[in-house]
Amino acid sequence: MRSIYDPARDFVIYVGTTSSINTPDPSHRSRLLSLVSMDLRGEFKTRDLIPEESWTQSQKDFGDRWMYAFAITKAWAISGLPSIYDYAPHTYSKLGSPENFGSFVQLDAEERESIQNLKLTEIALKKQAIAVKAEARTRLLDAPRELKQEVYRMADLIEQRARASGSTSIRLNPNREAGPRTETMELIFKKWEEQKGFCGLCQRPVPMPALPGLLQPSPDRIDSTRGDYRGENLHITHLGCNYAKNKFGVDEFEEWLSVVTGNFGSGSV
Repeated sequence: MRSIYDPARDFVIYVGTTSSINTPDPSHRSRLLSLVSMDLRGEFKTRDLIPEESWTQSQKDFGDRWMYAFAITKAWAISGLPSIYDYAPHTYSKLGSPENFGSFVQLDAEERESIQNLKLTEIALKKQAIAVKAEARTRLLDAPRELKQEVYRMADLIEQRARASGSTSIRLNPNREAGPRTETMELIFKKWEEQKGFCGLCQRPVPMPALPGLLQPSPDRIDSTRGDYRGENLHITHLGCNYAKNKFGVDEFEEWLSVVTGNFGSGSV
């Protein structure tokens, strides 16, 4: 499945079976139930992805049948629960073959077209912390190449500073599976998303693709007296703003900024 599934293009449709054991609710049997988009680039413990009450119910009904899962990024309920026989009978029949038990079957081209007009209602997913982190990692992997290059460069810069100082710390919650560089990149990308591409000091856009010189993005410690780049002490700024703040201090930097932006004496930047 991983070799052919494209999360930007493909979806998985859940269908009720004819079995009273696997599909206890009679109204769900042989019905189109839901459509989901998922990320297949990482496998997680199922209990870390879903709400605790859902995990408890699953254990009660099925035991350890589904211990691991992929993270679902979006999900939609299929309105009216239409019969699978009205939309994809040929594909549905393949699910009953022994070689497809517990697996998936691709929709035939004609049947794929037949489901295009199904009415969907998006489901508000109750995502656990691991699922939220997995989704953020997916956005980083899918980000434009130029942005990923800058995130990598800034992560490398932070780690160089940490090695040079011998005491500067970088991470808030170490992730041994991801590795230090990946974790630092995820932190920087999170800050970029939170700031919506604006400089944390002057509140003006940081060009992306990045421009050389003083307008390029730069990782900056909010409180320069602290030696760490932990989440609450990191923001992304223009390189020029970072230089100016560190050389002249926050107060003088903000006074200069108020002059160049025409807000001098207004009490705001």
